[in-house]
This record gives sequence, C-alpha cells and structure tokens, in this order.
Amino acid sequence: MNELTTDKKAPTILLIQDLNVTANEHIYHCNANYAQALFQAGALPLLAPFIEDLIPHLIHQSDGILFSGSAPGNGSSSIRTDFEKKLLAAAFDHGIPVLGICHGMQIIGEFLGAKIDDIQDAEVQSLHLPFSQPNRLAHEVQLRHDSWLRAQHDSETAWVNSFHRQSLVGSGNFDVTALSPDGVVEAIEGHLDSLCIGVQWHPEFQLSEFDKNLLRGFVQAAAQSSLR
Repeated sequence: MNELTTDKKAPTILLIQDLNVTANEHIYHCNANYAQALFQAGALPLLAPFIEDLIPHLIHQSDGILFSGSAPGNGSSSIRTDFEKKLLAAAFDHGIPVLGICHGMQIIGEFLGAKIDDIQDAEVQSLHLPFSQPNRLAHEVQLRHDSWLRAQHDSETAWVNSFHRQSLVGSGNFDVTALSPDGVVEAIEGHLDSLCIGVQWHPEFQLSEFDKNLLRGFVQAAAQSSLR
C-alpha cells in the first residue's frame, strides 16, 4: 500500500543512480527498491542523469534528493561523485532536503568536511558486511537523543542492516546522530536550515518500522520544501 494519490501534488524526489563505466559505454543503474520505497512513502521518484548542465533544471524540478548507495568496496566513478558534489552544493543553496544512504551518506559527510576511510579491522568489517546480504538486520545503532532521526523512532536504539566496507571519519559541519556498538558512524545530520540526513545502512529495504518512518519523515520534509 502506498500514500501517493492524485488528490495532491506528490513531492518529487530526485534519485541518484550508480554508474558503471566501461571502455565502450556508461551504464546507469539503480536498485528498484529505492524507487519503490520512495513511492510507498508518498513521493514521486525521478531518476537523475549525470549531466552537469541539467543541475539547475533538476533542482527546479525537485523537492528532495536521495543520494543512493553503491556496491561495497567499489570506488564510485569520479563522474558520479563530481556530479553529486555539484548537485549537493546546489541543493544546499536552494534549501532542498537531502537524504544520503550508504555511499550517499559518505559523500555528504565528505562534502561537509569529514573523510571516507576503509574499515581495516576484520572483526569490525564482519559486523558491517554480514553475509554480504543487506536484506536482514545486522546490528544495533544508538541514536542521539535530540536528533531528527531519534524523533522518527520510539526508542534510543534501533536494529539496522549493514552492507559497507568504508566508514566516515573525522568531523565536519554536521552532528553524528547514530553510532554502532564499535563506534562506526551510522548517521549524520547537517548543520543546515533544510533537512540533511545521512545513514550508513539501507532503509530502502524497509526491514523495520524505523526504516519506514525515516523515509516517510524525509518525504514529508520534501513536501514542506515544495511549498517554498
């Protein structure tokens, strides 16, 4: 069941795809559950091509932006990351809410001043890449009590899935609002006027009510943005 109706304008969420670059072609691709989760949360997903000249038009058409993940351990194409950083700058300038998932959180954190580092410890890595499957809950996270994220949940802890070999390190223009038991950064919230949230896990799998509430909260923020 979804909340999208024809009675009112659904907020348009720009969905950032991944990019495979080969010698002969560039291939956009995106897991379908990102779009499905946005739709079920009441949004109209819009897939974005990595064409920098289109950024002003994409910003004009968007009420929110979701920066998606990528395969763990595979460095994203510089074509993608360069585009993402320029799109982020434009989104922040225009007060558009953003949500980053996995790689998406890392690119937001890096843009705001932190660094992305490989998880070296094998025991820690096994917790964050369990069975190489993101469709099961893997570990708990502790939510900061005064965060936007905590307001979407009925507890200060939550179980999440996990599918990554890199983590965000250092500080920046954001608050860390969720940590795993081993201290890995699991969520950040930017010091911005508009909502800027990044999570290391994959809520688009909708494994819990917390995941669903997170996505609904983001879409609601985008709906408010559409009134600007």
